[in-house]
Amino acid sequence: PNMAPNTKRGKKDDVPGHMGTEDLEALVFGTAYVSEKKAKGKASKNEEAPLKKKRKTGKSKEDTKEEEKLEAEDEAEEPEKSKKTAAWEDPDDEELEVSLGKRRQLKAGGSSTVSGNKYEEILRDDFVKAHGLARWADEAKRKEKDDDSEDEEDEEPIVASSAKLTHSTDEMLGIGPLKHHKVKILRRKNLDISENSRADASVKALQFHPSAELLMTAGLDKKLRFWAVDGTEYRKVSSYYFNDCPLQEAQFTPDGSQVLAMGPYRTIWSLDVETGATTSVSPQMAVVPNRFSNLTMGPSPLDSGGSMSSKLFSIFGDGGDVIVCDVRTKHPVRTLRMSSRSRCSVFSLARNTLWTADEACFLYEWDLAMGKCLQKSKEAWATRIDSLAVSNVSPYSPKPILAVGTSTGNVDMFDIEGPKLSKEPEKTLDHLTTAATTLRFHPQGELLAMGSFLDPNAFRLVHSGTKTVFENWPTKGLPLQKVTAVDFCRRAGHMAIGNEKGHVLLFQLSHYERQTAAAASNAPRVIASKQ
Repeated sequence: PNMAPNTKRGKKDDVPGHMGTEDLEALVFGTAYVSEKKAKGKASKNEEAPLKKKRKTGKSKEDTKEEEKLEAEDEAEEPEKSKKTAAWEDPDDEELEVSLGKRRQLKAGGSSTVSGNKYEEILRDDFVKAHGLARWADEAKRKEKDDDSEDEEDEEPIVASSAKLTHSTDEMLGIGPLKHHKVKILRRKNLDISENSRADASVKALQFHPSAELLMTAGLDKKLRFWAVDGTEYRKVSSYYFNDCPLQEAQFTPDGSQVLAMGPYRTIWSLDVETGATTSVSPQMAVVPNRFSNLTMGPSPLDSGGSMSSKLFSIFGDGGDVIVCDVRTKHPVRTLRMSSRSRCSVFSLARNTLWTADEACFLYEWDLAMGKCLQKSKEAWATRIDSLAVSNVSPYSPKPILAVGTSTGNVDMFDIEGPKLSKEPEKTLDHLTTAATTLRFHPQGELLAMGSFLDPNAFRLVHSGTKTVFENWPTKGLPLQKVTAVDFCRRAGHMAIGNEKGHVLLFQLSHYERQTAAAASNAPRVIASKQ
């Protein structure tokens, strides 16, 4: 018999071979996940609460029961945490409409757009499915809590020792050795020596006063200037003009009372720092050389302890002659002769000796009391020696170092603590590509500055203890130009760098700045009383 067709269609999920969304999620993530999703969907309609999802991560039933047991314990111990709400909620999220892709439209019930809050729930679902619940954080806290409860009886004082605190405080104050990995330098001011003049104002010499915050500069513009450098004010104190005498070299005497300035040929001037009086110097010699060069002053009494060398200075004559003069009379007391023409010299700080170098790359050490050569050593690694420098001995630099700058840019560092100079240097620094014409140690011996006036920005700072170069300074773009002179201040951590453009760049090393401030705060105060 003809039967009327059944017009009642079955549901889509009832069609054989077709699986609904909930069945698919139950198959992939488990029935527990679907039940939890339904329960939280109902809860989100009644109240706003943080969404927590749970998924099946492929663990056994025993592991799942264990996690549920741990969650029950957490809820029992901290009932208030479950009641906490979000720290901040944006009311505009509910009004916000977000367009969804096809994959996420299934999660939103087929809708192409959802509110901001709904979109946040979808994102949280995706995260939980991908990464699971962060049970490791709760377990770590629980373990830490158990350990604390076990060790509560044997608990030690919070601060067992103040050594680390003292060490860190000393580093902040700058008390202690200079760190070798990084140096902090602050740029202070540029001193314009040229004063917008067209004349050649290349800075040929600069030096800080041995015991005062005073900077001396001299150059080819025939002027010698004094600058006040006290950390707050950088101003010119005085200026002196030497007619027909482009100044090639200038240095403070060891006690800082005078300045000796040298021009071309045999011109030497003495300037009294306090009065400003100038006097021409003519050393009394049986045979007067054609020219003087390479003015080298003895060490300050603060560095040498008032030794004989702190009362002397030396100049080069013709050939390999080294003329040692008395600072007070300005007359020669001894003449030393090298095998070939002289190149450079430096006084030793640890003993009464003078180091010199000649054109044949020989290094000489002279006894100033006896006037004899203690040793003569060939610098086998050099083709020409252009500069010498000797470090001071301090608590943080216990061994004296002789730095030898060569024409190839290499700076060889020798240990001169023993009686004889080693044939090979302890370390060779090859960071300069042109002749190392400038070498200067910090008064404390921890820092070495090396530079070359043949190449722009050819300047580096070296940690003496590790004999390594500070890589973080000078920074890129710093206008050092061609460096012609450099010096360090004994106090406050100032460093001055002069160049051929007639500029002196002033910097301050933070380590020594803090060290000076700490020493000043710890110094005893003397209060004068009226009689």
